[in-house]
Amino acid sequence: MKRPTLALLLFPSLLLAGCATGERLAPRTPAVRVVQSPRANPIPTDSLSAQVMRLAWERAGQLALESAVPAAGGFSERLSLPRDEPQAVAYELSLVAGQEVTIEVLQAAGASDFALQVFQRGPAGAFALLQAHDAPAAPAVFRAAEAGSYVVRVQPEAGGGGEYVVRVRGESSLAFPIPGYDVGAIRSPYGSARDGGSREHEGVDIFAPRGTPVTAAARAVVTRVESTRAGGKVIWAEDPELALTYYYAHLDAQLVKRGARLSPGDTIGRVGNTGNARRASPHLHFAIYRPRLEPVDPTPLLAGASLVMSADTRSTGLLGSWAHTTGSGVRLRSTPSTGAPVLAALDRGTPVRVVGVLRDWHRVRLIDGRSGFIAGGLLERAALATN
Repeated sequence: MKRPTLALLLFPSLLLAGCATGERLAPRTPAVRVVQSPRANPIPTDSLSAQVMRLAWERAGQLALESAVPAAGGFSERLSLPRDEPQAVAYELSLVAGQEVTIEVLQAAGASDFALQVFQRGPAGAFALLQAHDAPAAPAVFRAAEAGSYVVRVQPEAGGGGEYVVRVRGESSLAFPIPGYDVGAIRSPYGSARDGGSREHEGVDIFAPRGTPVTAAARAVVTRVESTRAGGKVIWAEDPELALTYYYAHLDAQLVKRGARLSPGDTIGRVGNTGNARRASPHLHFAIYRPRLEPVDPTPLLAGASLVMSADTRSTGLLGSWAHTTGSGVRLRSTPSTGAPVLAALDRGTPVRVVGVLRDWHRVRLIDGRSGFIAGGLLERAALATN
């Protein structure tokens, strides 16, 4: 994946400097063009304050899309979203055609309803709404029809908030083509150098003993069963729904014929080392192509949940509370990673509101509205002033 981060945007209330009572506010031109409008906001529009709240709520959703943090194929974050500010969370995923993700949002008691939406990022800042759910009780499954950048947005209803857990899990969209094996059997990955660096490996090599059954990875129709100099005994199968072609090479035996309709798990051949793999140990070369033989990395489709980023969603004593930094020069980062860009170096005692917990990182919001991540151990609960 290219940009396997998580964005929570909490924005300060709009200030109405220079607005006379009853003056109609003109909506700001959004920086993000949403092709299909998001879930309607139930706020009445018969007062100036209601209009301001609506604009702030809509703007929070738009900025969440703009600033969605790239995320891995699977993650989980616990959130405590305050009710006194417009808010939205957005997670960006780079998916290949056919890849599936399962999205689940768990609400704590008393948390407000929310909208769960999946967008595709297009050119010139356009976001097309592909899937929408209002407070879904069951996990939502999304399957990418084409390779691209997709954004998952979760936004509480206007004026709402509470505690939530957002989970996104990558699924194995393909059956592994050698039963009983997994990605650990891939010893030559996609994109590795070939022929002294003159070309790249357009598939993955899955090693197994000679004669091990090879099965169909997806529903498809066999288009070619042949022998070639490079691939040896090969099978080509096409999935017309996704416009993908699956290629199985170096087989010791081919057990299907042209025109056969395959379902995942159907036996189609046996592992060998035919073609230009005669000097190598027996293995299956498995590749996926888009139209015009454009190669696709099959690893995310094969691995799915086995590649997800582990996440500790246990709440901490700081979640939802005000805290302060315990040292000087504490780095506020754009994503929960020590390699992420530094947004600011905070002085000792800087107050922050802890709004999320992801593994050993805290997602925080500063008084001035900036947000980011601080590594665990660098915050402690702020003492409340008393009279």
